[in-house]
Formats: sequence, structure tokens, C-alpha cells
Amino acid sequence: MVASLLVPTLLGYFWLDPKFDKAPLFTFIGLGIGTVIGFYGLFRMLRRYKAEQNELNKDKR
Repeated sequence: MVASLLVPTLLGYFWLDPKFDKAPLFTFIGLGIGTVIGFYGLFRMLRRYKAEQNELNKDKR
């Protein structure tokens, strides 16, 4: 989860911002993209956890 946030942010900060001389623009874009990727990963983990819990509850019945 940390990597999904850091990689796009650092890519924007160290590579795209100096290349295009747009100081914080690509850093913030990378931060936004990383946040979306992180929440998507979290959503997938929670969905998988819920499915496992539903299977366990079915087995108990």
C-alpha cells in the first residue's frame, strides 16, 4: 500500500517536475494517482475478506 502511494508521487517529484519545470504539479498528480491505486487495493482486500467471512459463515450453518 505504501509503494502504491510513494512510487507515483516520487516519479512526479524527481522525474516529471524537473523535466517539464512544473514544480508541484506532477507531484500532486502522482499523489492523487497513488491514493486512487491505494484505495482500490484496499477495496479489493476488504472484498476478498468479506467473501472469506461469508464462506466461513456458510460452513457454520
